Amino acid sequence: MLLPSSSRVLAVLGTTTVRVDVLAGWPTVRRVASEREPVGGAALTDAIDALDPVLKRLRGRGKGLAGATLSAVVADAWMMYDVIEGDWSALPPDAAGAMIGAALADVAGSPPGELATRWQRQGANTRAIACGLPAAAASRLEQLCTTHGVRLGSVVGEFVHEFNAARARLEAPHAVIAVVRDGGAQLAVALDGALAAFSFEQGVNDPHELEARGRGLLRTAGVEPDTATRFYVLMPKGSKVPSPWVAVPPVR
Repeated sequence: MLLPSSSRVLAVLGTTTVRVDVLAGWPTVRRVASEREPVGGAALTDAIDALDPVLKRLRGRGKGLAGATLSAVVADAWMMYDVIEGDWSALPPDAAGAMIGAALADVAGSPPGELATRWQRQGANTRAIACGLPAAAASRLEQLCTTHGVRLGSVVGEFVHEFNAARARLEAPHAVIAVVRDGGAQLAVALDGALAAFSFEQGVNDPHELEARGRGLLRTAGVEPDTATRFYVLMPKGSKVPSPWVAVPPVR
């Protein structure tokens, strides 16, 4: 049996690079070690494979990973997001989860068993936010964690990770929110603080093109852009973006 560890491991599975940070302390968190590894292919399983040598190096440096909890942040290029409408409060959680998983798999064009899904209701709203990733990749990640003696904690998409860190400062009745990376941009629409639509724009990072696609996503959500609409891009502190985009750094 592994004893609990005071360390926490953050693994960011990007499309080109995997980064692993070993974190300690609370409430003040400090980074005690960090390692990177290039990703050798275009699939999420390639990024998970790149995680293996990183964890080996950290163990070799005596960073005491045994029993630590690993939280994984997965690039949005490999995630599937959608907003599923329904009265989920009227169903047992297992039944609601099965229906939402089937709906997300249908959107992705894959059998339900091939997609690992998670979902969350938005307060009293009838919208549920669903996200999914290939089940085979999720299984491989869990096996890898077991091999290296770490516990797998949360697995979230990069958009969710960044949005949760910045959401308190996204104040607008209608907002387009973007997380831009090398492989493309994850767009979402928030209406009165609730996420209402998603779109991944593969290979697009031009701000003017993203603005046009964001306006189109607003219309998909049933809203016409107006002067109250805000365009937020979640980027590191000090980043500069052209109007109408406003750079919002996360609070870590």
